[in-house]
Amino acid sequence: MFLGIMFITLGASNNVFASTYKDMGQKSNVVLDKYWVIKFNKDVNNNTINNSSIVLQDEKGNDISIDVFYNNSRQVTVFPKNKYKPNTNYTLFIKDSVKSTDGKRIKTPVKLQFSTEVAGTVGIKTVSDITEVIGQGANYNLPKTVEAVMSDGSTKNVPVNWNKTSIDTSKSGTFSIEGKVEGYQRIIVLKLVINPRDVTVPKKDFKVVIDPACGGKLSASVGPTGVNEKDVNLAIALKLGNMLRNKGIDVIYTRSNDSVSWGDKEDDSRRIKIANDSNANLFVGVNSNSYNASVNGAETYYCEGNAMGLKLANSVQGTLIQVTGAKDRGVKERNFGILRGIKMPGIIVYPGFITNAQEEKLLKDDSYQNKIAKSIADNVLDNMSGTSSKPSTDKPVVTPKPVEKPKPSVPSKGIKIAIDPGHGGYDSGAPGHKGVLEKNVALAVSLKLGKILENSGMDVVYTRTSDKCPWPSNKNAELQMRCDIANNAKADYFVSIHCNSADTPSASGIETYYDRDSGRGYTLAKNIQNELISEFGYKNRGIKPCGFYVVRHTKMQAVLVELEFISNYSREQILNNPKYQQRYAEAIAKGIKDTIGK
Repeated sequence: MFLGIMFITLGASNNVFASTYKDMGQKSNVVLDKYWVIKFNKDVNNNTINNSSIVLQDEKGNDISIDVFYNNSRQVTVFPKNKYKPNTNYTLFIKDSVKSTDGKRIKTPVKLQFSTEVAGTVGIKTVSDITEVIGQGANYNLPKTVEAVMSDGSTKNVPVNWNKTSIDTSKSGTFSIEGKVEGYQRIIVLKLVINPRDVTVPKKDFKVVIDPACGGKLSASVGPTGVNEKDVNLAIALKLGNMLRNKGIDVIYTRSNDSVSWGDKEDDSRRIKIANDSNANLFVGVNSNSYNASVNGAETYYCEGNAMGLKLANSVQGTLIQVTGAKDRGVKERNFGILRGIKMPGIIVYPGFITNAQEEKLLKDDSYQNKIAKSIADNVLDNMSGTSSKPSTDKPVVTPKPVEKPKPSVPSKGIKIAIDPGHGGYDSGAPGHKGVLEKNVALAVSLKLGKILENSGMDVVYTRTSDKCPWPSNKNAELQMRCDIANNAKADYFVSIHCNSADTPSASGIETYYDRDSGRGYTLAKNIQNELISEFGYKNRGIKPCGFYVVRHTKMQAVLVELEFISNYSREQILNNPKYQQRYAEAIAKGIKDTIGK
C-alpha cells in the first residue's frame, strides 16, 4: 500500500498563523503514485478540508493537482491526480485554515517534504509481519528471506537480517524477533509461538483435518490496516492443531505454511481431496469473514443434514461467543463447496470480519487467536469423549444435496437472464481519477452482454437500458424496483454489473458475489469469475458470499460482478475502452453458458 501517515495537532489558539510551518521531515525514494493519510488529534470540520487548506507543490513552487478526500472526522487522504515525476522534490502543506469542529485551528501549520524514486527503479512497497507456531523442543531456523510486494505490484523474496541468530525452543512461550529489510523503513516482526509439550496419553484412533483457508497467491481479503486473512487463518489453525496434538489427536493440515501448490479454480477440490484421502474422522475449516467495515461477529457452518456437524457447530459457536464476547451470528447450514465434498462430518468457523477494523485488530492478536483455537479444540475433544474406537463408525452417512449443479446440453432457448447495470441516473457510482463514472461502464458492458446472450437464443430483460432510470431518487425504492423487474419477468438468472473502488489507487482485481445465506448463485459466480480471470489474467479476488440487496431479494440465481477497480489509474482506462468492455461481456456470457450447460 503506497501509504504515508502524518499526525496533526489541533491546538487551543484561534489565531491565524502566517508562513511558519512545522517541518515533518524529509522522505526519500517515494514511489510515483504514493498517497498520504493525514490523521488529526481532534474531530475536523469537513468544510475546512479542501484544495486550499491542503496544498502540494513541486520544487519550483508550482501547485500540483491533488484529490483531497475526507475519510472521517479525524482522517483525510491526499491523492496525486497524476503520478509524481521521478527524481523530483515535493512539499505537502497542511495550512492553519483547517479547523476542528469546535472552531480551533491547527496549532502549527505543517509541511512534509519528499523526493520521488529515480525512473525505472522498483522498490519495496510492503512487507508483512510473520507468525509461526512450533512445538517445544522443535528444530527451528529463522527464515533467510521474506516475501515483499514491490512497487510494480510483483512479489519477491528479499533477504532479511534478524536481531537474533538462533532461537532456544526448549522453553515454551511467545517470542518476538525483529528483522530489517534493506530498502524498507519499517521493522519486520516475526512472532514465534512455542507451544508446551503435553504428556496426555495419545488417542491415535481419532484424526482431524484442519483447513486454514486461502494461502500463497490465492484470493484473500485484507483488513483496513493490511492484515491478510490468510495469515490469521493459518495462525489460528496451527494453534488449534498443536492443542489437539498435545491431547494425542492425529492432525492433518491442508496447508501448514503460506505455500499452496494450486490456484483458485481448483482450491476447493484440492482441499477436499486432502481431507478425503486422509480418512479423517472430522474436518475443521478456519476462515475469516469479509463484507464492509461495519459488519462484525462470529458464525459457524456445517453441512446440511449432518447431525454430528450440527452438534459440533452449535457447541463451538456457543463457546466461541462466550469466550471472545463476539457478536453471535449463529450456526448456519451450507450445502455447497468444501462441506459438500468431504466424506466426514465437518464445520467451518468464521471467528470475525477481517474488514472490520476492530475485529481485524483482535484477529491478529496472539491471545485472541488462542481463545479461538481453544474454543474449537475443547469442543472437538468433548464431542469425541467416550469413544473407544473411530467415531466415524457412529457418524451418520450423509449424501449432501447438490446445489445448482448444471445439467449438460441445456438449450439456451427459453432461458431468461436479468441484467442489472449498477447505479444510473442520480447515482453515478464510483468515479475514476480521470472522471470515468461507474454507472456508464456498467451500462456499456451490460448492453454488450445482453446482445451476446440474445444472439445465443436467450431472453434478456434489463433493469435499465439508459441513464434515464425507471425508479425514483431513493436508494431503497431503487433497489427494490431492480429486484421487482427481475422477479416479475420470472428470470432464471440475475447478473448485476459493477466497478470496484478503493481508497488506494493500487488496488486491483476481479471478484464476484453470491448470496451468503442460501448459497444461491454460487455456481454462476464461480463460472463467471473463472471466465473473467481466464480472459484477462488480472488479480483473482475470488468469489465471495454477500448480503447485497439485489442478490438477496431476487428469487433466481443471482450474482454481482465487480469488473475491476475504477479507482486504479490504468484499470480506469481499460474499463472505459469499448474493446475491453466487449471482452468483459463475452467472458461473463461464457460463464452464464457454462452454468446452464450450453
